[in-house]
Amino acid sequence: MAALQHLSSSIFTPPPSQFHSRFHFCCRRHRLLPSASAAARQSPPPNNDISRRQLIGAAAATATAISVGGGNKAAAEEPLSEWDRVYLPIDPGVVLLDIAFVPDDPSHGFVLGTRQTILETKDGGNSWVPRSIPSAEDEDFNYRFNSISFKGKEGWIIGKPAILLYTSDSGNTWQRIPLSAQLPGDMHYVGAGSRILNKQEERPRFFDSKAKRSCWDKAKQVPGRDPERWRIDAAGHIVCKNLHTCNGCLCYEYDHIIPFSRGGESVEENCQILQTRVNRLKSDKNGLDQRLLKGYSCDIKFSNEELDVYINANGEKSAEMVTDQGAIYITSNGGYNWKAAVQETVSATLNRTVSSGISGASYYTGTFSTVNRSPEGNYVAVSSRGNFYLTWEPGQAYWQPHNRAVARRIQNMGWRADGGLWLLVRGGGLYLSKGTGITEEFEEIPVQSRGFGILDVGYRSQDEAWAAGGSGILLKTTNSGKTWVRDKAADNIAANLYSVKFVNEKQGFVLGNDGVLLKYLG
Repeated sequence: MAALQHLSSSIFTPPPSQFHSRFHFCCRRHRLLPSASAAARQSPPPNNDISRRQLIGAAAATATAISVGGGNKAAAEEPLSEWDRVYLPIDPGVVLLDIAFVPDDPSHGFVLGTRQTILETKDGGNSWVPRSIPSAEDEDFNYRFNSISFKGKEGWIIGKPAILLYTSDSGNTWQRIPLSAQLPGDMHYVGAGSRILNKQEERPRFFDSKAKRSCWDKAKQVPGRDPERWRIDAAGHIVCKNLHTCNGCLCYEYDHIIPFSRGGESVEENCQILQTRVNRLKSDKNGLDQRLLKGYSCDIKFSNEELDVYINANGEKSAEMVTDQGAIYITSNGGYNWKAAVQETVSATLNRTVSSGISGASYYTGTFSTVNRSPEGNYVAVSSRGNFYLTWEPGQAYWQPHNRAVARRIQNMGWRADGGLWLLVRGGGLYLSKGTGITEEFEEIPVQSRGFGILDVGYRSQDEAWAAGGSGILLKTTNSGKTWVRDKAADNIAANLYSVKFVNEKQGFVLGNDGVLLKYLG
């Protein structure tokens, strides 16, 4: 993808519903919802042949004429907005999470969101249509697609529950890449051994949707509970249907009764549901006796948190994943094998460095709130409580923690076009690092945020950048961030704006909650 697309590429940008709380991975806390329909969420305004910009221009011209006769001169000087809203064919409540365009064809792009939302455009983002990917619809899950990235004609989509899609033809067709159920832990391809299954292989490793449906139906029901949502696994543990391949105590996996490695087939007669932790411990014990499985069950209280994973395309079948726990994985063969780039967990790093004076490290809960990647492959991440931040550069064995230089907790951080850092704090504060590269020295920049939180910054060029935030806040700088002015384009839109993406100097988008998408007019 062109370098400008990644000037401030956000592997993760904050969803809106809890942007005043501990962090922006709040969407992962949302319960899975019904699939989005293709019906339009909201019809465009009437007289669609006249654009919003033309109407504003006409109004400004009228105001100018009035001012000549002694009217309100201030109205004539009101600047034209540089953004327009694009109405999408999605249901209310869908949260847009990422957007990307094919580098060789900037008119062709995709936008992702919750409720299994994938929309495609072939006119540069002026209009969008729902896109169906059959390989992502063969299970009874409502995927939340988190992240999309292109490099040349190669593209990647990743979502939760864990799903990875790959295209080599600019998104015309997508194939599903199998992921280990341990994602985003120690990822590896779950095939026969560690090899890639041959297309002529007659023994499929995974159960198909029909086998899974039958496997769920034959499991013992939970008295007084909806059998479509709750079942009892083979070891007597209650599991929830929506929580497939995750790590919580209500999570489960489809397990071979006779192990696949011992000749067991992936058919409904050889399928059982089994609590995730029990299934993995059983595997570690090389087929633990079913009568002993209860002793290996997870007894902690269930947490509704799901780990998020975000992806970046590097080209030539290579890609890079990062999780909200700080794991970074790299593949060079189309996603069938992944190698860990970070050799130490963040918790281990903090335990080793807490005596070095990292404020708030003892309160670390094990997750990042936001993660952003620079075009050079460097990362900056904010701790879950916003009390310190971490950086990582290719080749480093572990994340480097840094104290925050501001009093308020950090909301988000990212990379400027010149290689420096920007930093947002709760309550609407914006800071820029002194100089370029990684540093702990920042200076505050006055902004007109009206007290609403600023959630993301995106650079259009070396000098021009836009910031977006709560209650439709849009801010612009044309002098590399020294001063900012407010654009009133979204003042009347009841939405929080939480992601700014520039594909190139002429193409830019702002993503918001409730299906709000703004397009840069140039």
